[in-house]
Amino acid sequence: MDLHLTSDEPTDAERAAVDAALDAAIGTDATGPGGSHAARGGRLVRERRPLLLPALLALVDRVGWVSPAGLGHVCRRLGVPPAEAYGVASFYALLPLTAPTATQAAHVCVDLACRMRPDAGDLRRRLSALDDVELHDSPCLGLCDRAPAALVSVPGEPPHH
Repeated sequence: MDLHLTSDEPTDAERAAVDAALDAAIGTDATGPGGSHAARGGRLVRERRPLLLPALLALVDRVGWVSPAGLGHVCRRLGVPPAEAYGVASFYALLPLTAPTATQAAHVCVDLACRMRPDAGDLRRRLSALDDVELHDSPCLGLCDRAPAALVSVPGEPPHH
């Protein structure tokens, strides 16, 4: 992903996902001049930074990835510098920065608790046998009590454990 904000406009789905997540948190009355949604002022920007991850997760839940245009929309809404937003997006394994090649994404935990289970390989084999599923190795999913664990998501639907 190119680190600079793209001049491309977000899709309607990207805009709707981000706006719904942020409007619920900060309200629709927080738009800047001309309805630009741009955050102005240091204190306001600092107060909105914690909303960065929820906005990025909303993008992934709705469209399956964080596109440059979607990231740009998040940055404009929150007043967060693109490098900071990209740093957050690229840090988390569950925030893909490339367009999905399948309609479902399966994030298979590869941390020790899951890898050590005798049936860990069977889980990966069963998921890879499914049609239209893109497999990803993932760090801990926080489901160690159910090891081996995978998180399967379909854009536009809530994730399934």
